Amino acid sequence: MLKAIFNFAMYVCVCLGVNDKAIKAAIEAGATTVEAVTELTCAGSECGSCRPEIAAMIEAEIACGRVADRRAGERRHLAVVDSHDAPAQQAGRTPGGQQSAA
Repeated sequence: MLKAIFNFAMYVCVCLGVNDKAIKAAIEAGATTVEAVTELTCAGSECGSCRPEIAAMIEAEIACGRVADRRAGERRHLAVVDSHDAPAQQAGRTPGGQQSAA
């Protein structure tokens, strides 16, 4: 209930600090296997105890129709942007604050 009210993130992979939002973003980007989610987020690459939860999240997203089942098809890559650097990148600056050459 509190998660819905306050929009908290739930840690799925405690070893590496990967939360449910990162897992869902990877799934929405086309990662429809645990291995693909691990490749994009590193979740499940340490002790592996979160791998069943990752699989359940994938199945739930596919069952709800929010993502297509691409297990036999192509995968897209997930672009991860630090929210603190996003305004600088939009303004054509690198994360360090320097103007980009483009």
